[in-house]
Amino acid sequence: MRRLLLVLWIVLAPLPVFAQRFAQHGQGPSSEDRGKPPSKTGQAIEKLVFPALKWPVPEVGKDVQREVLPNGIVVYLKEDHALPLVEVKVLVRTGSVFEKPAEHGVAALTGALLRAGGTTTLDAETLNRKLESMSAELETSIGLEEGVATLDVLSKDVSQALPLLADVLLHPRLDPTKLELLREQYHESLRRRNDDPDTVANREFDKVLYGAHPYGRELDWEVLKKMKREDVLAWYDKFFHPSLEAVGRKTPATSLWQRPNVMIAVSGDFKSDEMLATLRRLFGGWEPRKITAAAPPKVQNTPRPGVFVVKKELAQSHVLVGHLSTNRYSPDRVPIAVMNYILGGGSFSSRVMEKIRNDEGLAYSAGTYFSINTTDLGEFVGYLETKAESTHKAVALLVEEIKRMASGEVTEKELAAAREAYANSFIFGFGDASQTVARLMQLEFNDEPRDYYQTYLDKVRAVKVEDVARVAKQHLQPEKLTILVVGNPSKFDRALDALGPLKTIPLKPVQ
Repeated sequence: MRRLLLVLWIVLAPLPVFAQRFAQHGQGPSSEDRGKPPSKTGQAIEKLVFPALKWPVPEVGKDVQREVLPNGIVVYLKEDHALPLVEVKVLVRTGSVFEKPAEHGVAALTGALLRAGGTTTLDAETLNRKLESMSAELETSIGLEEGVATLDVLSKDVSQALPLLADVLLHPRLDPTKLELLREQYHESLRRRNDDPDTVANREFDKVLYGAHPYGRELDWEVLKKMKREDVLAWYDKFFHPSLEAVGRKTPATSLWQRPNVMIAVSGDFKSDEMLATLRRLFGGWEPRKITAAAPPKVQNTPRPGVFVVKKELAQSHVLVGHLSTNRYSPDRVPIAVMNYILGGGSFSSRVMEKIRNDEGLAYSAGTYFSINTTDLGEFVGYLETKAESTHKAVALLVEEIKRMASGEVTEKELAAAREAYANSFIFGFGDASQTVARLMQLEFNDEPRDYYQTYLDKVRAVKVEDVARVAKQHLQPEKLTILVVGNPSKFDRALDALGPLKTIPLKPVQ
């Protein structure tokens, strides 16, 4: 469930290119490292030397304008006249992590109903027609730790579309009829929640690792069906307001951040002074309030080692292996990223893919990632899909590679390839104005250092073999692995209790 709410936002650094399971296709261990003689072409490639990437990383105050409205809303602006488009992104400090068990689902319902329910002056159908007439897209949602509203529109229509965005956020109708429709859509989704094995694996894996914490909480129809418009309205009233409080984390790097409750990023074909004046007019009347939401509970870092099997009649087994890890504020994020690239994040160049797919032919996809872009503890996860008859062997090989990395074994060539891949992919995180302004705004929203991106490449290039060995030993815990398998045990090549204590997780249908 948590991965769905995060929309697979699985990251080490705030760059999606690092987060996707199969995004990395850089150079990995050389053929010589793998015990195979390199070809002449391979030898030539390995001798190529390229100059270090020198690229001016965008900065707030230089490449992106930052302003603060009188009511505390922080605005980021970046003009880009290449195309007649304007993109707007609004962040609100809310999320399902703040829900109590008896209200789980109210955040997601609120996020969907903001857009689907119309405004106090426009019913949903009228709002839809107005947006469609401009070919504009306006969406709202609330995930685990943030609420998001986005608007994409032609620049010639921005003066008509921006008031609609403001109306949705400041004066939502929260139509009870649309609420019932959304609730039934969730109900139907819950009825089918056991159909897709990947969804089942992700959901049950999080439930095992996080227990009752919101990070692992599953939507419950018995709770959801009791939700009323008053619950949604109360959630909206609690969180959807600007705040003037300066409550940032007390560190030298972030001491200048305000940690605002509402932020707006605008990029595209506009004039900044005119856009800022428009935003002041539309959002300046949004009354600031002190946000009084209770802090979410802390994740209990209790290992749950063992093998958990979800029985389904499948030809393939879907496997997740891992444990709790660190969070976005860890000083080890960069060396962890480099280490994980070598282990399983480098796609076809990683150790896991090389061993399980290339050498053994047991899986089409296999790898690892650290999902630690959260305020509390994230996860280290290894994953693979393999035919049922090779389940034990494939899982054992994955665990073996994790153990080998945890021992601190790494070569200079592996490290050099990983550093180069991360450095070369960095620029693609700022491919256009909308990416740039959104990333810089997200740094402030997450209360991360202002100079994160300015120092990132230097930090990557500074990673040494001993750094990789240290974080591997510290952040990989092969003796504490939770192994979850969705598949048909009757077809497994060997009983999985050889890998640890075995427990079966029953699938509960929703009526």
